[in-house]
Amino acid sequence: RSIINPFNWVCSAAMRLRTSSAFCDSTSNWARVRLANVASGANSRQEALWPAIRASAFRNPAFDGLDPSRSHEPPPTAPASSVPRGGSPASGGEYDVHGRLVSRYIGKHIPGQPNVVHQTMTGGGGMTAANFLYNVAPRDGTAMGIMVGTIALFQAFGDKAIKFDAAQFNWIGTIASTKENIAAWHTAPVKKFEDLLTMEFTTGASGRSSPSFMVPTLVNKLLGAKINIVPGYPGGSQINLAMERGEVQGRYNTWSSWKTTKPDWLRDGKVVVLVQQALSKPADLPGPPLLIDLAKTEEDKRIFELMAIGSEMGRPLAATPGVPPERLAALIAAYRAMLKDPEFMAEAKKLDIELDPIVGEEMQRLVVRAISTPPQVVERMKKLLDM
Repeated sequence: RSIINPFNWVCSAAMRLRTSSAFCDSTSNWARVRLANVASGANSRQEALWPAIRASAFRNPAFDGLDPSRSHEPPPTAPASSVPRGGSPASGGEYDVHGRLVSRYIGKHIPGQPNVVHQTMTGGGGMTAANFLYNVAPRDGTAMGIMVGTIALFQAFGDKAIKFDAAQFNWIGTIASTKENIAAWHTAPVKKFEDLLTMEFTTGASGRSSPSFMVPTLVNKLLGAKINIVPGYPGGSQINLAMERGEVQGRYNTWSSWKTTKPDWLRDGKVVVLVQQALSKPADLPGPPLLIDLAKTEEDKRIFELMAIGSEMGRPLAATPGVPPERLAALIAAYRAMLKDPEFMAEAKKLDIELDPIVGEEMQRLVVRAISTPPQVVERMKKLLDM
């Protein structure tokens, strides 16, 4: 089943890591970096990638601390990892844009300023990479991965492909949470959420297990909406085209994606946001209601909340369990410094990315909150979605 509909991309290479002479005899040592990101093909579950600096690639004894099997204290120059991007304008392009952006800047803020090269690890809607990161990758701070935001949701669902506990990953952060919504094309008769309760409304979707199908389904069953869902579109751009052609009347999308990919539609009133799926409203979209506020019972609210947490996590970066505290602190500090880097901020602005980061412990709390959803709520949600 598909979680969302991004794309696949592959990039791998070796790189040279320049190190200070205070830590080794030579001014450079060879290392290999692998990066984890999220992607998927049309109508398939999201794929994920992973990054790591191989400790075994360091030949100098001063880097013995990189080997988690040794008892040495880690050197002041922390090993680095990278973050990539995906590579397609179709639905899921934000993974691509966010990943590449972070990969270009995080290395300069990690002690030693290592260069970064990334490589994909696809399969299982992101579960292959997550399983690798949890069970195989070195736990010394040299392996990190960009995960699917719905990773905690599918653990709560009891996905049999999961061989990890998402709460045990060391979550570094996300450069921006994603606020999602159901929007209507301007020719559709529905103009506000209340219209969904009395009028037929047709929306395009990708896979049946993607948020574009799951959220409208929950809106129908929990709130009494009359949304007809047409699944099977390869990506968001195809659904946009279907709206223009009159095949469907709207779609489920992120607010940031509307602003990045179709700012002219927003400017000209071509799309109207009806309702939002998030834990809080974006500052520049205060009007349309949140689904969690429309829920009729506390249990219904927990269901919408569980879906919304995946959105809030955005395109999150995580390190393996068991990273030494001082190294984890260095990685999180580098991430925070990157977010304040003027060059990073300028490029983010150029890419129309409005930074709304969640970092460190706050991200960890979101994951725990998702997987702590009461079992009876999860089971009811699965039945509503025929999962």
